Amino acid sequence: MLPYPIGFMQGAAGHGPLTCTYIAGASIGSSASPFTFNSRAIGTPVTDRLVVCVASISGPDPAFINSLTIGGNAATLHRQSNSTFRRATVGIASLLVPTGLNANIIVNSSNNEQRCRLDVYTITGYTSATPVDSASNNSPSSTILSATLTSAAGDVTIGGACKADNASCAWTGDLTLTEDGDIVIDSTLGASCAHGLAIDTSTLLTSTWSGGADASGIVVANWR
Repeated sequence: MLPYPIGFMQGAAGHGPLTCTYIAGASIGSSASPFTFNSRAIGTPVTDRLVVCVASISGPDPAFINSLTIGGNAATLHRQSNSTFRRATVGIASLLVPTGLNANIIVNSSNNEQRCRLDVYTITGYTSATPVDSASNNSPSSTILSATLTSAAGDVTIGGACKADNASCAWTGDLTLTEDGDIVIDSTLGASCAHGLAIDTSTLLTSTWSGGADASGIVVANWR
């Protein structure tokens, strides 16, 4: 898959233009704890490759992501949508992985959850592997959720959304936006992800789900 180059040349030595690439997604449609995704593609090896994972899970109350590992190493879980009472959650995590074409990715949860969706991105050319900002939102019944980031023109923005239902999602926002995945696993989980380029000092993303009221969540983060 071809990379989606966005932004400008960064000042860090050896870094090229800020680039975000959607790699691929995969689903597990049965109960598990943890959810193990073996030999997942993680893009082209490069010294500053940041692997970003968007993971959605559904299950008994509460659905909660405890941690995520890539190739046996703990990724930083920047944010997830759940608080303590929703039966679906989506989280975003990242890890610097300079070598290898594939890796086992494991999503750990506190319960024997029902379903899981994993989507993988890579980011290169950044000035910091730590997100500039991250935000989340959740609801027991809303079909429309929004989250806002502090940003600057040229920031890479990645978002994930989930709903505990067989629903599809549409993304909108005040940025250039590409929807990368919109997957209905079954009646217990719909999951979606998108990425884009910030154009201002504040970036709003909104996920709008089909169907009726049910638990939903959104999570977003940006890098520069």
